[in-house]
Amino acid sequence: MRWLVAQFQHETNTFSNILPGRKEFAEREFYRGTGIPRKMRGTRTCVGAFIDFLKAHRISPVWTVDAFATPAGPVKRDFYDWVTDRILAAVTDDIDAVLLALHGAMVVDGIDDGEGELLVALRDRLGPERPIATTLDYHTNLSRKMLDAADVLVGYKTYPHVDTYETGIKAAELLLRCVKGEITPVRHAEFPLILPPLGNTLTSGEPMRRVMDRARAMEGEPGVLGVSVFGGFPYADVPDAGMSVLVITDGERGGEDLAAELSGVLWERRQEFRHQAVPIAEAVKRAREAPSGPVVLADVADNPGGGGANDGVEVLRELLKQDAQDAAVGMIWDVQAVKACHAADVGARVELDLGAKTDDLHGKPIALSGTVVHLGDGHFTYEGPMSKGVKACMGRTAVVKAGGVEVVIASRRFQNLDLAFFRSVGIEPTARRILVVKSSIHFRAAYGPIAKAIIEVDAPGLVSPNLGRFAFRHLRRPIFPLDDI
Repeated sequence: MRWLVAQFQHETNTFSNILPGRKEFAEREFYRGTGIPRKMRGTRTCVGAFIDFLKAHRISPVWTVDAFATPAGPVKRDFYDWVTDRILAAVTDDIDAVLLALHGAMVVDGIDDGEGELLVALRDRLGPERPIATTLDYHTNLSRKMLDAADVLVGYKTYPHVDTYETGIKAAELLLRCVKGEITPVRHAEFPLILPPLGNTLTSGEPMRRVMDRARAMEGEPGVLGVSVFGGFPYADVPDAGMSVLVITDGERGGEDLAAELSGVLWERRQEFRHQAVPIAEAVKRAREAPSGPVVLADVADNPGGGGANDGVEVLRELLKQDAQDAAVGMIWDVQAVKACHAADVGARVELDLGAKTDDLHGKPIALSGTVVHLGDGHFTYEGPMSKGVKACMGRTAVVKAGGVEVVIASRRFQNLDLAFFRSVGIEPTARRILVVKSSIHFRAAYGPIAKAIIEVDAPGLVSPNLGRFAFRHLRRPIFPLDDI
């Protein structure tokens, strides 16, 4: 048995002016052929799960491409075409099935639905008999093209995404049952008109916990193969953006009713998806006055994991203004500043024009005066729970200490969702009083257990929980909370 295997993931914030291509994917994860299992074996990821499953079931993989980039603006068309061409070229007569790890919110220059286009092209090559299965991110903007082209679509059930490995195993198991003729998947979807900001879609809290618990219970019912609830990705200005519910049954066995039930619960609780962060000055004051630390200040609007520039310095500015002590900011993306620090060397005083170089939506640069206390190459390994075992590189890094604040500066954009981000540059996060991370929810998996308090900060940026700040032009309307419905 031979399966074609690939990963192509990008979460696209259409308001970003950073357009990712080969360089940006190579900075994060870009492997080909047998390099994929060599790099990804042993990781708690969808691809890591694929590797283990294929070996356990003695299935011969045809490894194609593994491409994964930090969220940004629309993917460059030439790179998208290059990757999809490589995947499609691997479809030969001896391929029995296709197993994919996709995101579900990829927008490409000229294409609103990158995953849908790829899946339709694969279906055309494979014909109707050979099955396709794909994993999908919780923030999928589910489309009809995806539903029509793939036999099996399995979404993560956790946010932070700590179940990627389990999701990969489930998709592979269902695909194998399809190949053996044991099941006939039928897909039933509902699309409640809700576009929730990221903040209140944490799956361990309400309103999503109740919905996810019910989804898991439904999967135990006879004939139900899978239930996925997608929060959608609200910063993609495309018609399909928003929440959705997908129930897959073995044949026609009441999937419509189950999908309608979950969709109804989401709609009834839609007011609970409204989200409000804390103004910057108040957030820093609360952190300074907290009886103990670490207190995590989450700069949610500049989260690169949602397409933020990763170079906003407004929270840093306020920390310095209020003379915060024993604080660490991780991290600011500024290639020029890193170069200046490396040229100066450890121990040198530097004067930096730091941050806010990408656009005018993340505040203004700050004149930072401080001492270089650490220089590094940016290599680290995720400690988990998310992406445990994955090796990554932030590019060259520097740590500058200004007053009582250590500022981590990096050459590549990365969401700080793992304690290894600080530890790799010589900062022990459990020993700091205040930690600033640029992340919306994912940081909670690693930082939640060590934090005495978490404060979400209402700073400027492209991942702001206030969706009214964005000029949507292509989104389906009306939709809550942008419209009064």
